[in-house]
Amino acid sequence: ASQVAAKAVSPIASSSAPVFDFFFGDGTSDHPNAGLLGGSGFSFDSDSCSGTTACDGGNAGLLFGNGGDGFNGGNGGSAGWFGNGGAGGAGIVIDLGDPKGTGGQGGDGGVGGLLYGNGGNGGAGGNAVPLGSTGGAGGDGGATGLLSLHGVGGAGGAGGRASNGGAGGSGGSGGMLSLFGIGGAGGVGGAGPVSAGHGGVGGVGGFLSGNGGNGGVGGQGAGGDGGDGGNTGLLSLFGKGGNGGDGGIGEGGSEGASGNRTGANNGKGGGVGGVGGAGGVGGRGGNGLSYTIDDDGGGSGGKGGDGGSGGSAGAGGTAGEGRYLLGIPSNGTGGANGDGGAGGAGGNGGTGEDNADG
Repeated sequence: ASQVAAKAVSPIASSSAPVFDFFFGDGTSDHPNAGLLGGSGFSFDSDSCSGTTACDGGNAGLLFGNGGDGFNGGNGGSAGWFGNGGAGGAGIVIDLGDPKGTGGQGGDGGVGGLLYGNGGNGGAGGNAVPLGSTGGAGGDGGATGLLSLHGVGGAGGAGGRASNGGAGGSGGSGGMLSLFGIGGAGGVGGAGPVSAGHGGVGGVGGFLSGNGGNGGVGGQGAGGDGGDGGNTGLLSLFGKGGNGGDGGIGEGGSEGASGNRTGANNGKGGGVGGVGGAGGVGGRGGNGLSYTIDDDGGGSGGKGGDGGSGGSAGAGGTAGEGRYLLGIPSNGTGGANGDGGAGGAGGNGGTGEDNADG
């Protein structure tokens, strides 16, 4: 089934009548939730949500309206009967010198309309700069409404980049009793050279029909695992399981140290290439040097450094289970494993130098 975006509900102009505004009206920074019956929740930004405090988006009115967007890792607001959930805010970034060591978690997306509408996307996890830090996890995508006739779950947020990448958020699922719903895609794992984040799990399809969401791709660097694809709903008549996310690709290794001279005879061997997605090239052996008074020849060149080992490949995610008419399988495709890096080439041996005198 095609993913048709639900149309956003237009904002309501503010009225001077307090009674009308109580029932119908959009949220404000002071009062984020909309009017009781109709209106969209307030969306926060850098002007209305200062510092590092997480601000949740406002909820929509009971009958119609969109949820507001969160900020600084705040959650998105929920929609009314008709409308889309708000997006979760991106997590706080951790800079050098910050003792926390972990990026802020992304906010979860808001729930879509009870009868019609999409779930909000999860916010991205915050990056973390200090060595040995961990990226924030991506927020989960919002689900569609409980009795949704049509809706798409929100996508999971990407994990933050750091020495240890954060996990991607899970995709939002179709409502528990929804007629038709498509699961949201899992978020991409955060990149990390020590450990990369795994991709988020795809959301489950609607209760009676709809596809499961695709799993997120594993983070690059150390090769994070791909997320599992989402299954179809419990009593699904039509739907396909989501595809598993591909495993992450390892990053390139560092270059081996160059060889050098160690004394009167043989050169010292080149350094070993660093381990990584593509092994580093071993350093070239140092040139041998000898001063003799006969014709025995110069010293032997140093041994070339060994190539670095290839990085480990990330494992692909498991395919989601799907079925038609409660019995005919329609499973998704499992994610491909990430490519393991090729080992680096060994460095060339150093050339012996003849300085014979006579």
